[in-house]
Amino acid sequence: MVVGSWVRRDTLTRLWDSAMFRVLVAYLISTLGIPALAFFVIYPYTYRILHATPLLPSRNLSNFLLPIPQDILYGAITLLFYFVVYRPFHLRPLLGKATGARRLIMLWLCIVIVFVAVSPFRSMLTVSNGIGILTFMITGLSEEWIFRGVLTRVFKDRLGIVWAVLIVSVLFAVSHWAEFVIVGGQKPFSQGYFIALGQALLFGLVFSIIVWRSRSILWAAFLHCIADWQPYYKSLGRPWMLDFHIPWLEIGYVQIYLMGLIGAELIRFSTDFTLTKARRKGFVDI
Repeated sequence: MVVGSWVRRDTLTRLWDSAMFRVLVAYLISTLGIPALAFFVIYPYTYRILHATPLLPSRNLSNFLLPIPQDILYGAITLLFYFVVYRPFHLRPLLGKATGARRLIMLWLCIVIVFVAVSPFRSMLTVSNGIGILTFMITGLSEEWIFRGVLTRVFKDRLGIVWAVLIVSVLFAVSHWAEFVIVGGQKPFSQGYFIALGQALLFGLVFSIIVWRSRSILWAAFLHCIADWQPYYKSLGRPWMLDFHIPWLEIGYVQIYLMGLIGAELIRFSTDFTLTKARRKGFVDI
């Protein structure tokens, strides 16, 4: 009995010392446990307090406070991956350091241009919608850091970048099951469910390319924030710069992909230009 217990404890210790095992544990908690807790307990309870009781005098105030639980949950998921996976294994940045004033200027220039070009954003920059914009930015930063940062780093070290991108994109798509079923109203494993799953898979693949080319989680997180605002584009009645219909793909995503890939190449070019100039001056040791 003592020997068997020691062997089991030793096996569990070795498993816990594995980054892949810790990724699996953190992923299952964040994909199954936290969404179930959020959609079936926290969100309904919060909605009842803010909308079905007279505790708050203003409906605008309740709408302002409603996204806060989502911010807290995404913060908890981010901390989960930080303390369980990222910090214990001292993970290096996925794409190395890509510094330089030109790169920084190009990154923020791309963000500003896209921010201005997407017309619905201008009308939504109000105090009442500020918490909503902050919520989607927190969501974008959290998901991009977890999937395109931590998870891709772990899988890349063991399987290579191609398999890492494919596996992480699948994990990213599957992690949105609650949104497909509960929010989107799709029946599990129905045609609509698999269409939504395919769209999320394509999203993960394209954003992996964007992060790889730009070497910037911030650029991808900003675009992720725009993508999450898509339902509001339609509600405001403002067309996109491109106007055609694809049954299985929202036109907004096509535009986001194009802007993201073009911006990634511009950021990459500014980074390579800075590094080339530094090498010529002997500042970079190749």
